[in-house]
Amino acid sequence: ALLRATELPARPIEGLVLTAGVHTRTAQWIEVLTGRTWTNLNPETGEIYPEKAPLLPLAIGGLPAVAVTGAEVSDIRWALSRQLASQWKLLYERITRSAHFLDRWSLLQLPPEFQGTFRVLLLVPIGTLIIAVLRNVVGLPTFGVFMPMLIALAFRSTGPLYGIAIFCGVLAVGFAVRSFLDRLHLLLVPRLSVILTLVIACFTALALVGNKWGVRELMAVGLIPFVILTMTIERFFILIEESGTREALITAAGSIAVAVITYGIIGWETLQLTFFIYPELILSVAGLQVLLGRYRGYRLSELFRFRGLGEQP
Repeated sequence: ALLRATELPARPIEGLVLTAGVHTRTAQWIEVLTGRTWTNLNPETGEIYPEKAPLLPLAIGGLPAVAVTGAEVSDIRWALSRQLASQWKLLYERITRSAHFLDRWSLLQLPPEFQGTFRVLLLVPIGTLIIAVLRNVVGLPTFGVFMPMLIALAFRSTGPLYGIAIFCGVLAVGFAVRSFLDRLHLLLVPRLSVILTLVIACFTALALVGNKWGVRELMAVGLIPFVILTMTIERFFILIEESGTREALITAAGSIAVAVITYGIIGWETLQLTFFIYPELILSVAGLQVLLGRYRGYRLSELFRFRGLGEQP
């Protein structure tokens, strides 16, 4: 009444103070229109609440927050808990309510079960770009381009630690079997078929062990690209014969290092969110790939390898 007497529009509010816990009583405050905004005022102390005070209005203008007809409220409680809303959820709710033309064609309009696939799929070009930089500029040796990329994708389910252990273990077993098959002088396709069967047998055994020990990462080995791993075993064996064990181990280590770096990049949620909202950014990645393809300079590893040639005799 005093506020209205001074020609300030005011109204009583009943609501909750947003603090975690169970509340049995509501809070009362007064909203005062000061200029263009409403200001919250504590009627008991005259204190003005901050603009971002955690207040949730439930009833305005003196109405009760809870009312029933033909009965009596004996007890009522409000349970409040803090939950963090991810950027994905906030954007999804905004886009689905938007009538803008581009928003109607957004990837956020896809069913949720398909959105996870495109979150990672759109970062695959970035992963291949990083692999190209590490191979052509840095000079890290790898077993091809697609093997580190696919292994990095598999790390999303197994984790990098278990993924590296599984990769090294299966590679070692596969190399031993490949050495035995070399004595049988099999043709290429049957030999690869035997190695592929062995890889799948190893995956099955690891899944059973993971189920027995309760290790989910071992049960996710089926997501590791077994065809690529089969070809890697074959190339690993050939590389040992042609260039020696040291060169083969360096290449295997380089492949794992590139896969781990790529895994860290494609798992970056902010980057996933950016490319998911603006998928046209992959065209800029293609431009960088073309630019990198025209690079004719030295690799960093070659500068280190041939550093002795620049020294004075």
